Amino acid sequence: MRDNRGKKGTKTSSFGSPGRINHDSTPFYTSKLYEGLPEEEKVKYVENPVPPQFLDKIFCKSSERMEELPDNSVHLMVTSPPYNVGKEYDESFTWLSPANPTLRDVHEYILVFSKGMFSRKNMNKRESTISRDEFLEFTKSVWTFPAEPARKIGHPAPFPVELPYRLIQLYTYQGEVVLDPFMGSGQTAIAALKADRHYAGYEIEEEYVKLSEMRINEFLIGYESPTLFSFTE
Repeated sequence: MRDNRGKKGTKTSSFGSPGRINHDSTPFYTSKLYEGLPEEEKVKYVENPVPPQFLDKIFCKSSERMEELPDNSVHLMVTSPPYNVGKEYDESFTWLSPANPTLRDVHEYILVFSKGMFSRKNMNKRESTISRDEFLEFTKSVWTFPAEPARKIGHPAPFPVELPYRLIQLYTYQGEVVLDPFMGSGQTAIAALKADRHYAGYEIEEEYVKLSEMRINEFLIGYESPTLFSFTE
């Protein structure tokens, strides 16, 4: 095997040349992939505090109007929107069953969006709480953990606490604010507390707000017991 250490990297706006181990294809993507789109504006990093009375709260209202939260006050939003719920044209759907269903979707995608660049300043020098082992595990391209039973939680579509916990550990620092605009059963709030973060949430169903608050209180009562709340097994 050829030793490519120390070789100077190459740059080009086209592909097809073999043997380019250390190759920067940025010019290709810059000139072709986003051709015709306006240039991305640089976003100045601003951080405003959330009023203390609105921290660690779930608001029973639509997240279309979040007057409680100042602009640029949330460090991470983790959510699973209730897509395809309440469609008035459900009866118009037609389904074609596969003749030989040998493949099944047994996974979910996690879509990550950023306001500007993925990196951001740690202006207040907050602590990172992710361990080395967690970082190595959480940065893998596939995450595997059990689903959360709907009957056990009392909500039709709960995701495992481990899911938001990993994202919170990867993308935030200690004491920062995590938002879930579709709080549901409170999984994001529990994950935020487990990671020593604050949370804010919105939920239009009063039943689920009460469910979330009950589950959060149960978590806080039992948090000292690692056998009850070990999410990284």
